[in-house]
Amino acid sequence: MKIEINLWELMGKKKITAVKLAREIWMSPIQISNIKNGKTTSIGLETIAKLLTAFECSPNDLFKIIQ
Repeated sequence: MKIEINLWELMGKKKITAVKLAREIWMSPIQISNIKNGKTTSIGLETIAKLLTAFECSPNDLFKIIQ
């Protein structure tokens, strides 16, 4: 089982860049880039909460489970 983060999709719907999102949720653009490109192996609960708040979505919208 693999878990993917739908950050590309959410950013596209909101029409927001990685730099703008990083400023909005107080993270570095590099961290956002690593998350959206699947280069990170773990994400803290605080970061998840920030992303859910920024996109006004549920965890089901943010994460995708691939069998």
